[in-house]
Amino acid sequence: MEEKILKRFRREMRLNACLKSIREACETASLYFDNEYVVYDFDELSCSLSCAADYTKEIEEIVGEIIDAYEEEIRGLENE
Repeated sequence: MEEKILKRFRREMRLNACLKSIREACETASLYFDNEYVVYDFDELSCSLSCAADYTKEIEEIVGEIIDAYEEEIRGLENE
């Protein structure tokens, strides 16, 4: 039982970290385009935004893991 809770907690933490990173990248870009944030290295902004795509892929993987876990739980309940 504790193992399941730890797995869920790790997934939730990974998901939260990805969402936070995407939000930070988007906020930085938004401030830059609104001329409220000075970017001294345009590559930094570009890299930040390109990482958002990687985070969305990771989110898709996490959601897939969550779906698999729920399907496993449902199968376990059906077999009882």
